[in-house]
Amino acid sequence: MIKKIIIPFILVLVLNSCGYSPIYSTKYQDFKINNLNFKGERKINEILRKSLVSYTKIDSAKNLYDVTISSSLNKNIDSKDKKGNPAQFSLRINVDLIIVDQFDKTLQINFNEKNSYNNKDKKFELKIYENSLIQNMSEKIHSDIIIFFQNLN
Repeated sequence: MIKKIIIPFILVLVLNSCGYSPIYSTKYQDFKINNLNFKGERKINEILRKSLVSYTKIDSAKNLYDVTISSSLNKNIDSKDKKGNPAQFSLRINVDLIIVDQFDKTLQINFNEKNSYNNKDKKFELKIYENSLIQNMSEKIHSDIIIFFQNLN
């Protein structure tokens, strides 16, 4: 009986004092994206737009940026089987950022993600798998972009 009370109490104390703070919470961000423009691959741009739009609404930010994002998606055949059918593919996402701060300084940076995968017998399954790869790789690039902005100051 005592263990049922003491263990949750100790867990609450330990977890409250660990210093956890969310990395991607806009509450703790010191930057704001004024203008957000997109060019290139529609799927990637939509994923990035949904995740970056919250950074356009921060009112207490000291640093203001105008951002232009150009994205591209390349799918290549890495290897073929004996019959000449594709056996392995690779997906590569390139995202170029052009950042202009409030002092009109321009900075360009490039983010890349690449993933190789095997072909599937059913094309529907292959398309679903490719879409999930694009989603995951775009979210990784989003994380890299936010960390870049946090370290920019």
